Amino acid sequence: NKVIEVSDLITVPVKPMHDFLVSNYVDHKFKIKILPHAYDKNDFEKINFKKRKRNEIFKIVYGGTIYSNLDKPFTMLFQTIKDNLDNSFKIEFFTNEIKYLKKFEIEQVKSKLKIRKKLPIKDFMLRLYSADAFLLLFPDDVKDFISTKFYEIIYLRKPIIYVGNIGLVSEFIVSNKLGIHILPEELNVLFGEILQRGAIENFNYNHEFDVSEFSCSFITDKLNKWIIDL
Repeated sequence: NKVIEVSDLITVPVKPMHDFLVSNYVDHKFKIKILPHAYDKNDFEKINFKKRKRNEIFKIVYGGTIYSNLDKPFTMLFQTIKDNLDNSFKIEFFTNEIKYLKKFEIEQVKSKLKIRKKLPIKDFMLRLYSADAFLLLFPDDVKDFISTKFYEIIYLRKPIIYVGNIGLVSEFIVSNKLGIHILPEELNVLFGEILQRGAIENFNYNHEFDVSEFSCSFITDKLNKWIIDL
């Protein structure tokens, strides 16, 4: 309580956090503002945007931390890949650990799924740029939290294949036409269709989405203005 009272400005990255604080500290709600996560353009400096070869097979990547409470989705993901070994696709995970899949399971699908070490951000962005889509699996406890990762993916104009329950994340992706939403219980069927076709069918990416308002420079300017206006 004391921190809220003595602070002149309080920033939070997402709306659920904002709404929680506003509802609990009504007298101080004017201090509480949403300052979204931001991407750093310097993270894309290794990419030559003028050159990108079309992939011969559909390539999906994931990079970063694997969240907790995803046992069932990963079991379904493994089975879906296993069911589609004869189809033309490639999936790469850049992460330090996948605790949901045993070594013998990964071995069974190694022709389609590669688990690689987590890369420095600039190197990963280069790998993402060469991919056709980004696969993202979220548990319920983060289904309303839009992180920096989203804006980095959008900056590169990569469709997001989002697996998770309905929340602000799914709403943001679908309403802005930045990818597709698959409910966990539908993963086997809908993700299986993507692997079979080697494409996300009946989806037109929204290249007009203005991601610049989530850049570090834009967010910094917004924060500076708030501070000046205090």
